Amino acid sequence: MTQVEITKRFIEEGLGVSYLPFSMVKEEVENQTLSMISQQKIIRPSSDTYIVTKGETEEIKQFKHFVAETLTETS
Repeated sequence: MTQVEITKRFIEEGLGVSYLPFSMVKEEVENQTLSMISQQKIIRPSSDTYIVTKGETEEIKQFKHFVAETLTETS
């Protein structure tokens, strides 16, 4: 039994939700044992990112700037 199969069983028993490839749940969706939820109705979780450093070298400043720019681009 695969992890996807276990996940599908938990969902069918009302024990959660999950992102799964449609190819892995197509039969269950057609048989109405699983339901799809529109992505527009899902509120994505958010989290905070912290950088802890011992000092503040030029490399650390550049790294912090890189991380801040990268996180801004992906949100």
